Amino acid sequence: PAGTIFAVTFTNKASDEMAERLEHQVGAVAREVWISTFHALGAEVVRREASHVAAGERFVVYDAADTLGVVKEILRELKIPNKSMDAGAILARISHAKNALIDVDKMPVESDYDEVAVKAYPRYTAAMKRLNALDFAALILVPLRLMREVQDVRERWHAMVRHLLVDEFQDTSIAQLLFVQALAGPRREVFCVGDDDQSIYGWRGAEVK
Repeated sequence: PAGTIFAVTFTNKASDEMAERLEHQVGAVAREVWISTFHALGAEVVRREASHVAAGERFVVYDAADTLGVVKEILRELKIPNKSMDAGAILARISHAKNALIDVDKMPVESDYDEVAVKAYPRYTAAMKRLNALDFAALILVPLRLMREVQDVRERWHAMVRHLLVDEFQDTSIAQLLFVQALAGPRREVFCVGDDDQSIYGWRGAEVK
């Protein structure tokens, strides 16, 4: 059944194009197929399973500008002058660690930026929890945790996701790979398309290996 087929890619534009092409080929039934970005699917899992999430239905999704504002506030708390350190570079280190499932005590410290990122990471986590906010990394990590820890959530999604297709697989992070495996469940009905020569997102946690 079309409603049991899920397809994920990395941009809204790409997912819209996939949906249009599929409908052109097979007709209106294509609208029953779930086609979206990884993060939109993660957000849907969180919405449907809100009773198992700390923020509940009150959670909000923070985009890059929102999360950058949180990091800037943390830098002020750490008494780091506004112009002495790029908040975006700190946020990038935190996001990379989250996407690669690296705990704060395992984060590499090779520069002043790394040192500040290690200090900022737990404050960032606490701030996001206080704000009932999820960043893009959390839209993968929270559903992954639910799949692993809550049996009825796991069984519900395994029943829904009979076939899972992944586009641009070379750009997946460790967290996204584990999310794919968790969604697929024991059937492992997964089809991936990727090209290791086109992997360009290592800076945000993509792991071509």
